[in-house]
Amino acid sequence: MDEQPIQLHAEVREPMPAQPGRPERHDYEYRRNDVVCGFMFTEPLGQWRQVTVSEARTKRDWARQVQLTLK
Repeated sequence: MDEQPIQLHAEVREPMPAQPGRPERHDYEYRRNDVVCGFMFTEPLGQWRQVTVSEARTKRDWARQVQLTLK
């Protein structure tokens, strides 16, 4: 089981389109939209993985994810 906060970003400026001999270019500046929490349960030998995203990271969210995985 692993959990991690994930930041959601938005572009501030439009990317510059690709030109012959140059790839598409993106500006480093971004706007931070929100933070969500990602939960990942995995069993490599059993070859399965379950990933869910929650808007909050509370004890209840964690307990709910464990409950859903153990079913």
